[in-house]
Amino acid sequence: MRTTGELLIGAASVPATAGTMKALDPATGKLFEPDFAFGEAAEVDRALRLADEAFDS
Repeated sequence: MRTTGELLIGAASVPATAGTMKALDPATGKLFEPDFAFGEAAEVDRALRLADEAFDS
C-alpha cells in the first residue's frame, strides 16, 4: 500500500481541501511523511453516502 497524503473517496484519489497534518513518532520525535489529509464536510458527506449505498441497511 502506498500512502499518498490524499483522500480516497469513491475509488478515486481526491486532493485534501481542508488542510493536512503530520504524524509524530513519539519514540523518535520524527515526523512521518506524507501529510495526512483532512476533508471538508462535503467530502465527508460524499464518503458516508457512498458507504451507506454500498451496504444493506
